Amino acid sequence: MHVVMKMSDNRDLKRIEAKLFSSYFQDGAWDVMIGIMMVTMALRTFIDHWTVSFLALGGVIYVFIIRKYLTVKRLGYARFSSSRKKKRVTMFLIILAANIVTLCLLIASLLGADPSFALRTTVIAALVISTFSIVAYYMDYWRFFIWGIFLTGSILVTEMFGLGPGSMVSMTMGACITIVGLYFLYIFIKKYPSSGGDRD
Repeated sequence: MHVVMKMSDNRDLKRIEAKLFSSYFQDGAWDVMIGIMMVTMALRTFIDHWTVSFLALGGVIYVFIIRKYLTVKRLGYARFSSSRKKKRVTMFLIILAANIVTLCLLIASLLGADPSFALRTTVIAALVISTFSIVAYYMDYWRFFIWGIFLTGSILVTEMFGLGPGSMVSMTMGACITIVGLYFLYIFIKKYPSSGGDRD
């Protein structure tokens, strides 16, 4: 009887933890960051200057500010279980591996061993969609999968039709993602009143 109750309690705790963890993504901060990065990618095509790339940092700074001064004040600071921390480490290693493969493709291109169009497009698309899917799974953040499809679509358009059309698609999708993120921020602020404190 005690074993059954303990198992039931563990399942309840996991459900509560999963719900709390997913709540941290209801502020739309990551959506805005991804949107800004996609818009920056598009602007880089039209404004050929390296300083434009620093606009992407605006998305990272936005996440930091929203999380620290808005999200945590409303939800509190949560300390999650070791199993969820292991998931985050696994996710990091997978993303690192994907970046290494992408870097290898870039180095091969610079050395003149540029892979074929079909191979390059397939590998890049597979890396993007798989990476976003894995992040969406491990972070219980389903919108990340959708944004991965958006980003993959813009990359495919760029590969097939050139930088001009690809940049327009990237800018449009990035703007839409940013608007979605701001909408979720508005909903988040209405749903969770400001409060302080930690959650152990």
